[in-house]
Amino acid sequence: MIKKVVFICSFLLIVSEIIAQKTYFKTKGEYIFANSLVTDNNVPVDSRLRFSFFLNLGEYMHHNFNNNVGIYTGLCVRNIGIITNNNGIETKQRSYAAGVPFAIKIGSFNDNVYLYTGGEYEWLFHYKEKISSGNDISINRKWFSDKTNVFIPSVFVGIQFKYGINIKFKYYMDNYLNPNYVEKTGFISTKPYEKIRSQLFYISVNFNFKKIKKIKKLQPLLNRPRAVEV
Repeated sequence: MIKKVVFICSFLLIVSEIIAQKTYFKTKGEYIFANSLVTDNNVPVDSRLRFSFFLNLGEYMHHNFNNNVGIYTGLCVRNIGIITNNNGIETKQRSYAAGVPFAIKIGSFNDNVYLYTGGEYEWLFHYKEKISSGNDISINRKWFSDKTNVFIPSVFVGIQFKYGINIKFKYYMDNYLNPNYVEKTGFISTKPYEKIRSQLFYISVNFNFKKIKKIKKLQPLLNRPRAVEV
């Protein structure tokens, strides 16, 4: 885990070195339509479409090398999870995750139309679980839960349209649920997710929250106008 945190911090430091006149920020929201591939001991489990809009926010830093090729990174917070129904028991599991993406984009930036693809690491920091069976409902919440994997990598591809909307497909490359999670009941310990595969994927609609803010090069202090003493 420490190596992953160091990698993310080092990556952000390297990216900060490329900030120049063609660098700008965008704040985006995201409507997520998610589903999952869930199996229990290789037997498919019924999973359902999950929609989320809160809290899905991201601050992205873009750098254009020219009008056609660029990159971006940023910091995002999003609401991800799965909904399953197994033998009449509906389980909703969700996490708030903080992610650092990195992507390459190709297109016409003057027209704000381009394709992009990249990867992201997300840190799952808050977990909520709701289990419904008939009239019985149980809800559990926990910060930094070990029921899910702490870090999950993903890959994505998308298209940016001219008027600020873009469509993205994202696939998570590791299980959402932690197969090494140990549940203790009295003196008995079990691993309820040991044989469960739970991989997320989603399609999202992204939109801008505010206007682009460009970073301008700092003028040398010597060029600043000075007051004339009389």
